[in-house]
Amino acid sequence: MVSNCTLACAGACNTPVNFQLCQRTYLHETVGNFVEGLWLNTTPYENVDVFLDGALLETVAGNSQGYAFENLTPGVHTFGIQGICADATRSDLVEKQFTVVDASPHTNVVGEVFCEFLDDDPATAEVDPTTVATFSTLGRDESVFIDVFLSNETIGLGFVGRLFTDSAVDFTVNVRGTEPTDRIELQFFSDSPDDLCYGSELVVCQFAGNLFVRGVCNGIGTVPNISTPIFGLNWLFASGEVPPCLAACKANGDGSVNIADMVFILNFLFGSGAAPPGWDGINPVCELEQVENCLMANPLCPL
Repeated sequence: MVSNCTLACAGACNTPVNFQLCQRTYLHETVGNFVEGLWLNTTPYENVDVFLDGALLETVAGNSQGYAFENLTPGVHTFGIQGICADATRSDLVEKQFTVVDASPHTNVVGEVFCEFLDDDPATAEVDPTTVATFSTLGRDESVFIDVFLSNETIGLGFVGRLFTDSAVDFTVNVRGTEPTDRIELQFFSDSPDDLCYGSELVVCQFAGNLFVRGVCNGIGTVPNISTPIFGLNWLFASGEVPPCLAACKANGDGSVNIADMVFILNFLFGSGAAPPGWDGINPVCELEQVENCLMANPLCPL
């Protein structure tokens, strides 16, 4: 009896399979035109050789199943991978051609993406703080999958997970353990004939509210100065200009705006008083407030 092995043959240095190429970023970004290569190892390799346009680019660890091709010039390139086994034998070389572009061709991907931050439930303490993004792709160019990222000052941009659309058009994404100023960012990927695809530009969700710095009643800068309590006092007692964000004027955090908040700011500035609640020591922190209590965001947030 003759045995045909089509994926992996025992004892052989089998060839990597499912070699996929997808362009993730474009010319204007830090890593320039970046194409991600992914594959599946069918043999425990010692190393994997990675090739670009017929030349060896790098030898990576044998358990690698992905590689980032960065700062690529636009045009057609040939990408390749080859497994190296323990006895120094080599698998067949797998190559694919891919056209690198300077701007994403996958543009009409989604309508507005809205975010909402939910506190944990104080009654049960079982639910982590969660950022929820909702969006629809109805009437847009079809995407086969969507990558979800979380961005903040600590991690920058971190990968959260991947959604396969399966022809759905309405989506809700929940990311737990977040902070009020964290952002969900999405990247949509086009149909991928022959395992080739292009990602959209990153789409950042928008909160149904505005970011502010507590104590900066006039909305100028991120740290109050003498003009801040003067602005608040004029509004309170002299029919002065309405604050752009009422929540920012609640400097002492007691939930209302009155002369005590302006005194609190003066004590902070000149009397060694405490920083506004919610700050990180003496460092200002952006907070989120519903639009009805904060008509205009502080333009310097998030910090």
